[in-house]
Amino acid sequence: MKKRFFTLAFVLASCINMMAQNSVEDEITEWKDRSLAGFYVGYVAGLGMPDAMSNNIGKSMEIGFELPIWDPTLSDKLKFHLNLGFNWKNYRMTKDDRAFIKDYSTGHVVIGQPKYLNSELGKGCVDYSRMKIFSITLPLLLEYQFSEPWFVAFGPVVNFNLHGSIYTKFSNDRGERVTTSSNGLRQSVVTADLKLLFGHEDIALYGKWSPCRQLREKYAPGLDFTGISFGVQAVF
Repeated sequence: MKKRFFTLAFVLASCINMMAQNSVEDEITEWKDRSLAGFYVGYVAGLGMPDAMSNNIGKSMEIGFELPIWDPTLSDKLKFHLNLGFNWKNYRMTKDDRAFIKDYSTGHVVIGQPKYLNSELGKGCVDYSRMKIFSITLPLLLEYQFSEPWFVAFGPVVNFNLHGSIYTKFSNDRGERVTTSSNGLRQSVVTADLKLLFGHEDIALYGKWSPCRQLREKYAPGLDFTGISFGVQAVF
């Protein structure tokens, strides 16, 4: 009886050990096959903004998506990621009498009052004014898996800024609702961010800081500000 018991116990222990080894091997294989691409959404803000620019962080958003290009494993803990994606930033300003204004004679973008906002006929109010920038992104990240399944990643993100626009909605001096827009925003052609990810399995918190001007100095001399963002990213 004892012999059968010990035999059964040995078989069960062997099976459990094999299952544990397979689970660990599956986790290692899954980590090696995983990229840091995916969908992300977060808040954006400006650093060093002029006093006239009131950036509403709670309503200034960014969304983006990345596809994996190259994900070589460097060691049991280190992995490199090269992704390709897109990013759409929306800087939203909500100050009663200020908006993004484009001077079509010079191409300059400034902060000022929309035309016919206030006059002797009455006083208007700006609902909001926003600046959008669309970019193709090239993240280069180094990932360190410090404790299964926790990881941290850090690296530069190169942005090729293809499109920029401004849009303002306000009530004029007659109380009429007016919208103005321009697609000719002179955004900086290429910028770079520094990105930090801290995650668990398939979800991560991220933060980005861009030391670069968002708008070209020649066409926006009074709008010298850099960008930061933070949010959540789903990775696969």
